[in-house]
Amino acid sequence: MEAVRARAGIYELLKTVLAPPAEGAAAEAAAGTLGGWIRCAVEQYGRAVPRGCPPETRAELCAAAADLDALGPGAAPALEEEYTRLFVSDFPVLGAPPFESFYVERRVLGRPALDCLEAYEAEGLRLLRKGALPDHVATQLEYLHFLCLLEADARAEGDREGEAYARSRARSFHEAHTSTWIPAFCARLRQHARLPLYRGVARFLDRFLAAEHRDMALVVFCGPREEVQAHHGN
Repeated sequence: MEAVRARAGIYELLKTVLAPPAEGAAAEAAAGTLGGWIRCAVEQYGRAVPRGCPPETRAELCAAAADLDALGPGAAPALEEEYTRLFVSDFPVLGAPPFESFYVERRVLGRPALDCLEAYEAEGLRLLRKGALPDHVATQLEYLHFLCLLEADARAEGDREGEAYARSRARSFHEAHTSTWIPAFCARLRQHARLPLYRGVARFLDRFLAAEHRDMALVVFCGPREEVQAHHGN
């Protein structure tokens, strides 16, 4: 139970940091609480899932978040600027496109986005943010966070069928989506990020999902890594 809750906490943390900063990360950083949140979530994960991310990867992310906290009110504009440069409108190329369709089909709102939307709707979920893309990295992580919570609740209630269902849905989603493109996304993010927070998140996300895929016995496929033209819409 502790391991499932710890994994859910990491999914929630990563989806918040990789979503537009105005949705939470900027306020946490400006208030000086982002570092504490990251440290607590990462420490809980390290205790509950010893075979997960290596200690040095966890430490890098915690240190980067603490450095950002030290900026105080200046953390919010720093995050906004970096997010926009990396994920929205850097020209002539976008450093780290944050949606799967770019890596699979070289475009926005391709088949992967429609498949993701179908997976969400099968669970009764819908996109709340106007203009959100179903295959955005933060949206995919939020869905996996939901499935982790579903698994934890089923386990707490002794519902083995419900627990197996949640695990099966997560495995299918990893196999169809995250394993096919997020390794390439993380490589780009490490290469192009200027803020240590995003470099730390890239390394942690890569290792965290590798542990998740290993636990589910998935083969990880790295997507294409050539430069991609910038587009608005995320």
